[in-house]
Amino acid sequence: MRNHFRSRLGVVGIFFSLLFLWNSASSPLEAGPVLQDTPDPEASETQIRKFIQELREKNENVRVDASTNLATIGKPAVPFLIEALKEKEIRAVVTFILGRIGPNAKAAVPALIEEIKDEDKNVRARAVEALGKIGPETMPTLLAALKDKEPIVRVRAVQALGRLGPAAVKATSAIVDVMQDPDESVRSEAALALKKINQE
Repeated sequence: MRNHFRSRLGVVGIFFSLLFLWNSASSPLEAGPVLQDTPDPEASETQIRKFIQELREKNENVRVDASTNLATIGKPAVPFLIEALKEKEIRAVVTFILGRIGPNAKAAVPALIEEIKDEDKNVRARAVEALGKIGPETMPTLLAALKDKEPIVRVRAVQALGRLGPAAVKATSAIVDVMQDPDESVRSEAALALKKINQE
């Protein structure tokens, strides 16, 4: 089973290795695009739980493989990943995986919204990024995050809106307001987001 996943993904696992070098959400590194592989509906609960358990391993290669496998499994893994979000030790990588699963992780939206209420700005930033990759239905939450007190959360929110492209056209006015943000990085990302949203 493990070899099956590896052969399908190849270098995609490299993206996950970057996560473990990402010690704070203010890192310039961003998560890769949503996986386009077809989710594996045949993955068993036992296999999924095994991969989640491996996220706790000290060996980085084991963690990277587990992350890649869970993202490839896709939707069937989401309920178990939602459960794993409760574990502080692995919630960062779990949030990352949910973002990589993308639209198939819609069931995780309520749990990710709860993450945005966390006191830790890095937790909030990662949750905002994951929500943006799930789809335009998360836009109200992303718009609210534009008013977060921490610049890094506002940056992630405006980046997420930009990734939605024309689907986020209703957010144009709010993003224009963000162009007045006191933080230069937020203003810069807002300008890029407007270009992506209003592209012809």
